[in-house]
Amino acid sequence: MRRITLLLLIVCARLHAQNIEGQIVASQFGQFQVPGTADASLWFSPASCQVSGGGKNFSAFETGVPIKIVDSNPAMTEIDTPAAVFIDACSVSMSTTYLHAAPFYLTSGTGGLQEALSNGIQKSGGPTTVILTADWYAQVSPGNPATVIASVKGSTALGLIDVTTAPYTAYDWNGTQYVAIANGGGSANFPGTPGIVYNTSVSAAQNATSSQIATQLNASPSTTLVPALLPTASNSLLGIVKGDGTTTSVNGSGVISALPPTGAANLIVATPNGSSGTAAPRAMVAADMPAATSSAFGAVKPDNTTITISGGVISSVGGGGGTPGGSPTNVQFYGASTFAGDSTFTFNNSSHTLAFQNGTSGATAPAGDNSTKVANTAAVFNSQPALLAQYFGAYGDAYGPPDGCAWTASSTTLTCPDGVFQSTAIDGGKQVWLHSGGPAGVAFHTTIVSVTSNTVAVMAAAPSISLSNTPGNTVFGHDDTAAVQACWQYSASNGVQCTLRASPAPLGGSGFTGFLIGSAGLQLASSNGDTESSATNTTGSSSINGTNLFCEYNGDCVSLAAGPIQGAVFSNINLEGDPSQPNGRGFHFNATAGTYGNGGLWNSTFTNFQTSNFNQECMLSEGGNYLSSGELPNQVDTFINFQCNAPNQMHTANLIKMTGQHAQIIFMNGQTNGPVSASNQPNAMILITEQTSGQGDSATDVKFFGYTYEVGLVGLQLGNGAYSIHYDNGYVENVASPLIAGGNPLHGGVFGLTYNGNHIANSGNVTAVAQFTGGVTGSFRDSLVYGATTPAAFAVCTGTGNTVDFVGNNSTVTTTTGCATSSASPSTSTLTITGGTSASIAASGTPILTINAPGINSGKTLTLYAAGTFTLGTGGNINLGGLTSPLVVPSGGSLTLTLLDQGTTWLVTSTTAGTSVAARKGTFTCTAGGTISIANTHETATSDVVISLNIAGGTISTPPAMKTVTTGTGFTVQCGAADTSTYNYDILN
Repeated sequence: MRRITLLLLIVCARLHAQNIEGQIVASQFGQFQVPGTADASLWFSPASCQVSGGGKNFSAFETGVPIKIVDSNPAMTEIDTPAAVFIDACSVSMSTTYLHAAPFYLTSGTGGLQEALSNGIQKSGGPTTVILTADWYAQVSPGNPATVIASVKGSTALGLIDVTTAPYTAYDWNGTQYVAIANGGGSANFPGTPGIVYNTSVSAAQNATSSQIATQLNASPSTTLVPALLPTASNSLLGIVKGDGTTTSVNGSGVISALPPTGAANLIVATPNGSSGTAAPRAMVAADMPAATSSAFGAVKPDNTTITISGGVISSVGGGGGTPGGSPTNVQFYGASTFAGDSTFTFNNSSHTLAFQNGTSGATAPAGDNSTKVANTAAVFNSQPALLAQYFGAYGDAYGPPDGCAWTASSTTLTCPDGVFQSTAIDGGKQVWLHSGGPAGVAFHTTIVSVTSNTVAVMAAAPSISLSNTPGNTVFGHDDTAAVQACWQYSASNGVQCTLRASPAPLGGSGFTGFLIGSAGLQLASSNGDTESSATNTTGSSSINGTNLFCEYNGDCVSLAAGPIQGAVFSNINLEGDPSQPNGRGFHFNATAGTYGNGGLWNSTFTNFQTSNFNQECMLSEGGNYLSSGELPNQVDTFINFQCNAPNQMHTANLIKMTGQHAQIIFMNGQTNGPVSASNQPNAMILITEQTSGQGDSATDVKFFGYTYEVGLVGLQLGNGAYSIHYDNGYVENVASPLIAGGNPLHGGVFGLTYNGNHIANSGNVTAVAQFTGGVTGSFRDSLVYGATTPAAFAVCTGTGNTVDFVGNNSTVTTTTGCATSSASPSTSTLTITGGTSASIAASGTPILTINAPGINSGKTLTLYAAGTFTLGTGGNINLGGLTSPLVVPSGGSLTLTLLDQGTTWLVTSTTAGTSVAARKGTFTCTAGGTISIANTHETATSDVVISLNIAGGTISTPPAMKTVTTGTGFTVQCGAADTSTYNYDILN
């Protein structure tokens, strides 16, 4: 029988008096909209996080307060609750069911009710009322209004009233939640004994008499009844059940009577169709169920067999079960009235991997479990402006506590004082890497088993070494290696950018977050040989620090797949190494031949990225060697704002090393930093040299513009075959030997070097600012050398074949050794100068007729100093400029020649003809009117003698005048009549 409750509203509950001045309309607080971003993240413009409603300005989001995401696709609109809110950054940490692509917006998940309760202005004069209107019911959808009312947090000072009901429904705060109170305008008190009650005044009530009950039943059909007061029933009654569980009946006249239950439990009393009276209790049989119609609704019976219901008619339409289709692991689907499976749509229960054919591309979606779901088909993927690595199963939840963690050898307890752990449910199973926690101080790796508190977790295994907490010594999170690699591969094959965006720091922490790369290294993926397509295009979320890839793998963090990698784009990413991993390296551009051709990294751009704390190189770039015939180059690659940071420990590897075939490589506005102590970086910070000793197979055409390197014993070092290397307009500081270049000219040397326009501070204190060890041509000019550290020398040149231009430098020390003057000992008529713009010439009895100085260009000069007497003559490529041939240059003399524009003739432009400056000069003193004889063997018949006053004496009426000249002996002068002055003379030949 149906159970019927008859309610008689005679007495009304007490309501709060309403303060009209203080009424707050809930829906007005839920009309704000925070627009979503194009990259589908939960990060928003900071200005949009401050909203208004109901005359109040307030923050759009609050931890624990539901948020509704309104999608352009109504089916994807959802309500979720944020675990954390970062108002200053305008972001929320929240799990969502769908990925929401713009346009979408966020608004209140409570229709504005919680925001009204939290931000509404309370007025004096009584409790303030928050009004629930029809607009509020519309805004709270798809949420359940009753659930929302029961879930919000309020206070006794704020009441609720629902104006959509008749009469209005009021709610009071009971200390835990809002509960409805009986409607009415009075404040009647109910009597203490059971019975039907009615109000006798606005403030009192009493039990009703029989006549009052009858009167009120007719007047108020909703009067509340109790079993003891139900009237006696008559025949032909309609069956109901009383509140005490006994059976009653009510006839058409409203007479109610009890029908005591009879028979055993779980039986029915059925009246045959069309008859009257009652029947004995019995069990239900199939015949009791009417036949269903063809348009019946579906339902499920208690035994899980299927039934249909239509217009109250219930029928069975067959049981469950059936034979699975396909093979084991095939996902089942409906196929022509039977179960079906397909080998390209499978689920692995052990690894929780769902795999399927991707329609147009044939790619297989990788495994993963993440909080950002999207329909993963090629059509959907390729329509996105960018793909989050989370689509491929990444978590992005790696975290490095800012103050590190502490652990004890042989103990599984991990203590992180920053309070980074959330719960076993969230952190259990995450990998944890302890730097230097393993044997011999290498990295230690295990997993988190449980969380004891926000500062303590239990690990699956114990480390070998005890360490106290230090910044950067711990990283924990899910390993995202496979997911990030899948995202990079998909990007390369489909031309869609892979975006690496990490989750917010746990519990609002200030440490670095990112992706954990621990099980293997990553590879920049190929485009399957289609050189017109792109390679991996990946970016992080910040142009300042970049998204972190915590590279715990003991090897190359990022390397090249085989074959040409063309058009890679890499930006806003930081590779964070583990210095306790001995083989850890940042980038390894290892050019190797692949299925689709030869080549390394081509036409690629790296922007705003850095590598830090690797025990090996930040970047090792290896092109092909001299045997590969130029087929394996790294070429036309640009690195912008690349920062390389050595670990703060002894670091013997280079920071940037380039060997093998390279060309058209550019570094702009980056920085390479050694350890805190320069002595911990003993080898070159930047090394460009040959890959095969003696073959000169080195990088060429490498340019550093505006680049910086700091703190090390050796800065930039160039070896055999390093042609056209340019380090210009840069900055160098605290480097003992900033530049070392040189090699064997027979095996390549170093040609076309420019090291110009640089600021060099506090450097060069070991040997020199620049050291050229042979076979170097180029320039070191227009640079500023300064600071508290005094350089040992400006430049030191050793070996042969150094021709370096030093012009326009401003340095506290300008001395050079072996750079401007080379030595030559001519034994034939040809003088060869292997380097420099000057040379010291040993004595030779054979006249020099031809000069060969390949390091000097047309229009430049060569100065020859006579270490012993030598002679120049004509008949070769020397023009004596009108001087008599042969031209003898005695020991101590010098001459300067200029190479004419034709590049074949050397013109003598000045010479001392073997005379030293001091030998040609002297003084004499006049005697009044006397003739003074001056002995100087450098005087010739054609010499010019310049006389100047030294000390005046007597009366100078006329200056001294030349009187006689004797070649090879000297000359005489006639003095004035009263002149006793002392004069200087200078013989010019």
